[in-house]
Amino acid sequence: RDGAGVGADLNRCFVCHGGVHDAMCVDALRDIDRYQLPSALHACHDAFSLLWNDPQDAPGMGLSLDRNGTPAFGPDVTRAFLQRNRLERIVRSHQAQPNGYAVDHASQCVTIFSAVNYCGCGNDGAVLLVDAEGSCRIETMTGGQVFHLPTLWL
Repeated sequence: RDGAGVGADLNRCFVCHGGVHDAMCVDALRDIDRYQLPSALHACHDAFSLLWNDPQDAPGMGLSLDRNGTPAFGPDVTRAFLQRNRLERIVRSHQAQPNGYAVDHASQCVTIFSAVNYCGCGNDGAVLLVDAEGSCRIETMTGGQVFHLPTLWL
């Protein structure tokens, strides 16, 4: 059962697919069994938040109306989560972005979306580069670029 967890602390940046909620603590995330059946995993409030929650401008927790009621977290939730867990930033990926990335909540929540031209939307893609000292840099890829991946033989 080795492999990536549902979230990771990388140089004081919390990395996850979705986001956080107002009572989340990083220590409790170690108890999430990511090998559960999807329905059991979604029943876990922490796991669901890590997978699907999105940032919002309004304070507190809410629902994203443009994403069919996906839970959303405000800048105060981000700030409290980072302070409670002695972290500096949330890095997430669960939202296509026109420029490949978005910076929210006073630069404490960064969305990195690497899929160029996702579903034909014409969006750019981005990657976050973190050096050994923890400095971060965002590199973007335009929708017009063609990327050739090596053939993988299984």
